[in-house]
Amino acid sequence: ALGSNVTLQVFVLDENDNAPALLAPWTQGTMGSVNELVSRSVGAGHVVAKVRAVDSDSGYNAWLSYELQLNENGARSPFRVGLYTGEISTTRALEEADAPRHRLLVLVKDHGEPPLTATATVLVSLVESGQAPKASSRVLVGISSSGKAAVDVNAYLIIAICAVSSLLVLLLLLYAALRCSMAPTEGVCTPGKPMLVCSSAVGSWSCSQHRRQRCALGRPHLRPTSWLSVPAFHHVQEQEMQASSQILMLTMAFK
Repeated sequence: ALGSNVTLQVFVLDENDNAPALLAPWTQGTMGSVNELVSRSVGAGHVVAKVRAVDSDSGYNAWLSYELQLNENGARSPFRVGLYTGEISTTRALEEADAPRHRLLVLVKDHGEPPLTATATVLVSLVESGQAPKASSRVLVGISSSGKAAVDVNAYLIIAICAVSSLLVLLLLLYAALRCSMAPTEGVCTPGKPMLVCSSAVGSWSCSQHRRQRCALGRPHLRPTSWLSVPAFHHVQEQEMQASSQILMLTMAFK
């Protein structure tokens, strides 16, 4: 029997079966209208709103682009939308001749075959400078909240670092103050043992007792040099004892 092998390679392609889905504040199943207030004093490049969408497909089919549809009357709009960012911004400075209300239709399209689309509607109202809100569009509320949270975390971190640094400096100052307030030790004096001293004047002997003061200069808490003073004191005591015994023997001999 004769036979042969055949290798079959199967490529699974993603089918473009999911349309782009708009994210908040736009809702599914509606036209997705969002109202925005813009001051007439803004210049070119001012961001009015941002359209956000996702596609459940994968690869090239999930790549989204944004287009601003023309008005019904064909007039040029002072607004534009980023091709891949979805940001709606002004193309020029607004003028008094511009209409007070603009209806912007943003077409969100994927790159599948055939392409699927979704439409977001933004209603822009031009107001005077004092009436325009200081905050950005409600579309950017989520981004602002996350940025505020990051700022709060950084502030807490800076406060913690400053507190630890202040505590360390305070401890160092307290240690330095305690060191400076301690009086230096000039010396330590201890009374020595009584010593019998005899002197002769014209054949007569007189004996008296004298007491020496044994002093140790320097700081007693210095451990490296304390071992040197111990043998010295022992040597002095031995010499004193020998001298006392010799004087006592001489005294007994003359008696």
